[in-house]
This record gives sequence, structure tokens and C-alpha cells, in this order.
Amino acid sequence: MTVKELFDKSNIRIEDIKEHYPGEFFNSQVAGISYNSKEIKKGYLFFAIKGNRIDGHEFIQEAFKNKAIGAVVEKDVDYVNTIKVRSTLQALRETSLVFYDYPFKKLFLGSVTGTNGKSTITWILSHAVNKLLGKSFALGTLGWMHAGKIIRKTSNTTPESKDICELLDQAIQLDMKYGFLEVSSHALKLGRLHGIQFDAALFTNLARDHMDFHPSVEDYFETKKSLFTSTYLKENAFVVINIDDLYGINLYNGIKDFRKASFSLENEKASFFGKFEPVDRGVCLLVEGQKVFAPIYGRFNASNLLGAYTFLRMMGIEKDKLGDAFVDLVAPYGRLECVQTKPFKIWIDYAHTPDGLEKVLKSLRDMVEKKIILVFGAGGNRDKGKRPIMGRIAAQFSDYTIITSDNPRYEDPMSIIDEIKSGFLSVKNSNFEILSDRREAIKRAIEIARDNDAIIIAGKGHEDYQEINGVKYPFSDKEVVKELIHR
Repeated sequence: MTVKELFDKSNIRIEDIKEHYPGEFFNSQVAGISYNSKEIKKGYLFFAIKGNRIDGHEFIQEAFKNKAIGAVVEKDVDYVNTIKVRSTLQALRETSLVFYDYPFKKLFLGSVTGTNGKSTITWILSHAVNKLLGKSFALGTLGWMHAGKIIRKTSNTTPESKDICELLDQAIQLDMKYGFLEVSSHALKLGRLHGIQFDAALFTNLARDHMDFHPSVEDYFETKKSLFTSTYLKENAFVVINIDDLYGINLYNGIKDFRKASFSLENEKASFFGKFEPVDRGVCLLVEGQKVFAPIYGRFNASNLLGAYTFLRMMGIEKDKLGDAFVDLVAPYGRLECVQTKPFKIWIDYAHTPDGLEKVLKSLRDMVEKKIILVFGAGGNRDKGKRPIMGRIAAQFSDYTIITSDNPRYEDPMSIIDEIKSGFLSVKNSNFEILSDRREAIKRAIEIARDNDAIIIAGKGHEDYQEINGVKYPFSDKEVVKELIHR
């Protein structure tokens, strides 16, 4: 495909074009497209995106040095072989669909949105579909996953539409027929899913999160709700909604244009009602007259399992095939992942919201014989209002807490800790101490734990870094535990 064909098919209005010779650049073949100058190869077209912190126009020279055939810009620049448009980001999104030939049309593409549970449900769906229907993948916070392994890490829960189109194209080349994407509110609000449509959408729940980004919880909900419209769903799509959540009930009642199914652990009138039975090795659901077991833990994971079960039934999979579809499931990385069992258990979880932390602690309370020791902090430059709330929840549902750093980013770690501490002080007889060094906090928890206690290290889950003042330093809760336990 030539540059001219790419822009003609994308219906992008070109404001100006600079070439060495008339038609030379415009009629060149496009080998690839990218907005990262470091990824540019011979024959690629570079899109100079002006972001909040980095302006891609500053990297045009590097792109040409890496043998780009040209650059798409939205500013006047002193380079030839450039195309000027009103918005390079919009041009990138439109041309990505054309360049990769609308890949979402060539496979079954499911989406999962909500505050908590997205990673786990996409993980479960991909696992079951791999067994029952054919090759599938999950794409989200953990990266691009197939058969429980990371193919590629991604920087956002939901990548930019160009990256999604590229990943879908690669998945098709790998003969994958099914994909399951986590959809974040940021992606919906910022237009990262421009032009992409899904065969199905699932809603998990909605609780306070991203209040640094959304002006209100209602705006957060309305943004999530937009996924369940014809903008993002194909004509014959279906939706699956958790009606144990008040926002889920609201959403379910408003769906008129698509096939829909509800799921619930509490409401027997739901399309799919599951009776939750905690067992020693995981969770068990009694649903549609059969027992469904998975080696994952907690009531919230029982809800995630039921959501996935409902989704699979809506895909047309017979219930008889789902009875043992999850028995060999491995917990997703950093999602209530047990990394040590004796003499006390150590769990790692990504819980970084008030709702997520409360659900994890309540689930552990049902499983732990003695004390729950919690290690957690809160991310910097994010919703500050949730910090005292999480402190109060930690004080109420753990026996002892070590408040520490998470990803402080550009904030003072002790300021974050003080805000969490205020929540503890609102609870009578709360037990906590402060160790801002996360490694030392984990070490301290291990030192004070006794037989049959449980340590829960919350907030970072699968992350293998700690972000401080713009630098991501290597750090993994799981690896720190291994190091301290086995030294």
C-alpha cells in the first residue's frame, strides 16, 4: 500500500505535503507505521504525536535516521517527505485501521470493563477458550498473553488503537481465532479504541477509582457505560453484566439493542445464578445444576469465575463442557497469588482501590486461621482521596498493617503514608507501623508472622518495578519474598 492509498482510504484531510520530488514520497510503499521513533525501520511512516510530556515532533530526525520514508506532522517543520494534518493522533488511528485491514473483523473479540476483575476474567476466558474452541489470547494489564504466558508487555491496560490493531494482526497471523481485551475508562475517554468494535462486552463492577482522571464517579460510570453501545459493539454482539453491583443493575436495565445476560452470587433471578462454596483448594460454584471448580481463591474470584462462565455460555459453549474447564487454571500473576504456604501463607495481590482491598481482606478472613498481616501503600500522583479510605479499610479488616511505599512517582512517600495513616487513626485500636522502604516492610512482615498467619502484600501485584521520580527501578514483591524466604 502506498502513502497515497493509505491516506485516501482513511479519508484524512491533508493540509500540506512536502516532497523532494513531486509524487516520490506520496507514491512510496508503506512497510509499517509507528509513533515511536525507536521502532522505525526502513520503509516505515512515522507519526509525530504531541503528548502531555513528550512531543513526537522532536524525534523526526531520529525517525529519518532509522530510514523512515516520511513523517506525518501537525506542526510546520523543516523536513521534506512530510504530510501535515490537523491531528496526527487522529490520523494514526484512522490509518491504523486501514493499514492492518480492520483486523477486529477477522476474529472473535471480547471486551471486559469494570473497576476490578478485568485481568482475571480475560485470563479465565482465554484459558477456557484455548481448551474448548481454539487458540486465543488475553490483552490487558498483564500484557499480551497466550496459554498463560506473556508474549509481550504493554504500557497501558488498554493500548493505543494502532498497537491493538497491530497485535490483532499478529494474532491472526499466529492463527488465533479469539481475543479478550481489558478495556479501561482511560482508553474509552481518550479514544484509544477508535474504530474498533467487539463481539461482546462484560461488566464486572464499579467502585471508586481514577478520581484523579474523572471529575466524578458518575463520569467514571458513564465512560464505562459507553462500551455497551453500537460505537464499540458489533450488530450481533452480546453483553454480560454483574447485577450484584448497583451500577451493573443500572447498566443491565438500560441495555435494549443487544442480547444480554446477567450473573449473580446473590440474586437467584439472574440469567446465571451461582451458589458460592469456598473449598480448601479454591472456589466452587453450583451453577445450572452442576459444580464448577477453579483453583483460585475468594468470593470476588467466585464472581469473576461466574462472569467468565456466563460469557462462555453466551458464546454458545454447552454447559456440560464447562464443568471441568477450569480445574487446571493457574491464578493470574499477582491476583491473590499464593507464593508461600508454610509455616504461614504469603499472598500477593494487585488490590489498589478501596473496594479491591476490602474484598481481598474479607476473602482472606474466611480462609486464615490466625492473623492477617497486611503490607501496602498507595500510588503517587493518583487519586489522593482514596488513601485515608484504604487506611480505614486496612485497620478494620487486617490484624496488623505495615504502611509502606507503592509507586510514589513524583510525590513524597511520607506524605502519601501520612494520608493513609489518617484512615487508621479514625479506627479505634488500629494496629500498624510505618516502614517507607517496601523491601524492609516485606521483611518486617515475614519476621513477625507466626504459624498459620497470613501475609498479604497488596497494591503492585505483577509489577516488576517501583516508580520513583520518573524512574522505574527493578522491584518485584514476589522476587523480594523469594529472596527473603530462601536466603
